[in-house]
Amino acid sequence: YRDEMLPVLPGLLSYWVFGIGQVVSTRIAPGFSFGRCTLAVLLDQFCLTWMLLAGGIWVAPFGFTPAVASIGHGLRHGPRFAYFSCAVSLVLVSAVMYLSPFWRANPPFAIGLVLAVVCLPLYAAALSTRLTRDKQQVEQHARRLEEVAADARERLQQRQTELAHLSRLSTMGEMA
Repeated sequence: YRDEMLPVLPGLLSYWVFGIGQVVSTRIAPGFSFGRCTLAVLLDQFCLTWMLLAGGIWVAPFGFTPAVASIGHGLRHGPRFAYFSCAVSLVLVSAVMYLSPFWRANPPFAIGLVLAVVCLPLYAAALSTRLTRDKQQVEQHARRLEEVAADARERLQQRQTELAHLSRLSTMGEMA
């Protein structure tokens, strides 16, 4: 067990160092950085697939992690990063499935994993895009309703002012 997990350690340690570096980098220079996001995709996918290659059966339960990383990049930075991460993941996971004796010995699982790293992020990106579009439509509709309500309030105030003025005129006419 220990000897089999030893090759996973470089990927795991690299992933932790990379994660700490991301946090520090974001603290120093907050905000979007195309270079930092691109590097994050590449390092995420490389570290995760390295562990899949090196760990075989011991990391098989975590085979979904490249797909989750692609979804995360897409949700944080937009669909283009989901597509980019998905493409990188597809290449690297396919290479792992080809190079690893464990994954070659389990073709149905390997094929399912390759499909998952493509289908899940693309589906999540489509959902995210749709939710963003629907949210914008709802916000636009809410703005229109606010305008209609403001216009109705203004007309009601004008009508009340007119009625108050007519009431005063009527009262003056009765007094005369």
